[in-house]
Amino acid sequence: MKALSLFALISLVLVFTNCNRDQDLTLVPDDPSQAAQAWTPSEGMSPFLSAETRAQMPAEDLEFVDRILKNPSEDMLRSRGAEVHIPAGSVNALQAAIDAANPGDVIVLDAGDHSESGSIKINKPVTLMGETGTKLIFSNLLPGATFTSAIQVVAGAEQTVIRNIHFTSTDPISGVCIFADALSQVKILRNIFENFVFTIVGYQAQRFIISQNKITVGTGGAHGIMLSDGDQNIAVLNEISNGMFGIFAGGTNGISFSNTTNNNLYGQVLCKVPPGQIIIDGTSLDTQGPTVNWSVKYNEAHNNLAAGYLVVDGSHNNFLIFNNGFGNGTYDIELTSDTERFGFLAPASHNNRVVAYRWLTVKDCGDHNIVNGGKRVSIILDPCN
Repeated sequence: MKALSLFALISLVLVFTNCNRDQDLTLVPDDPSQAAQAWTPSEGMSPFLSAETRAQMPAEDLEFVDRILKNPSEDMLRSRGAEVHIPAGSVNALQAAIDAANPGDVIVLDAGDHSESGSIKINKPVTLMGETGTKLIFSNLLPGATFTSAIQVVAGAEQTVIRNIHFTSTDPISGVCIFADALSQVKILRNIFENFVFTIVGYQAQRFIISQNKITVGTGGAHGIMLSDGDQNIAVLNEISNGMFGIFAGGTNGISFSNTTNNNLYGQVLCKVPPGQIIIDGTSLDTQGPTVNWSVKYNEAHNNLAAGYLVVDGSHNNFLIFNNGFGNGTYDIELTSDTERFGFLAPASHNNRVVAYRWLTVKDCGDHNIVNGGKRVSIILDPCN
């Protein structure tokens, strides 16, 4: 496991310098392993969300997520446009295929390796998918004062789908893999990612669905999923490991459901991206507001170096309900007071609600949070920072 000081140093350089069933505590099982087994994808997600959460999300999106959870191999090519194949062994062929495609077309990367030496831009609604065994290898995306994305999804590309591709890079540490910049209804499904500083970033994105991806972050100061200033975004059944933050949830009215984060510094964090400190493809992530009204439920965070779940930087009115955790270095769940641990003043979390399994350690230093269950950490013996 990496040293905490190394994580803190890398993070400062890369980022921060520049109720229903929910409320029934009798359902808490005695064996921690039961928490991860209590829900299965075949049950779908929406029946296990509160009525309030279901009301704030588009019914179409909840139905879509349930459908792909129950049947991951569902043929998503139905009712779409032409299908164009790129043969294995291709070199810098993807941008030309996108430019030639009509809205709604499907671009299929045939099984095998494909190489791209630079960034790709998607500016129309297409489906980019790989056959089983497809690997898309990027190069020349080294991070610097600003970041370059491997795939930039921009205005005009609403309803784009990217699925079933193994993304990697030959760079020692590559920049950003997928950057969804101020658009809606993009879906990132069933991919494998490795060796990027930021794997999936959504900035002012709406109805962004990220599901069933496996993310191995390339360095201790990097992040798996980062969402900033968006609305109605969903991350479900993803697995993220080896980064600083597994899931960085920002914006409003989001859902984080049944994701697994392990061997990161923090598993999941509800936090505002420091405004103006991150620039991707020329866009500065000038975050406007804190994380509000997220439902974080049925996730698992284990063996993270610090906390499994961190609520910080003014995050408020969020619900953390029946998430599992074990082997985390500091606490399973932490709600902070005013803190400068990341090199700047982050205001206290407030008015959040936690319903915790009885074996989880919970440290609440925030204002007017409500915590039910869990093992409460004494802030007298262990002061807030």
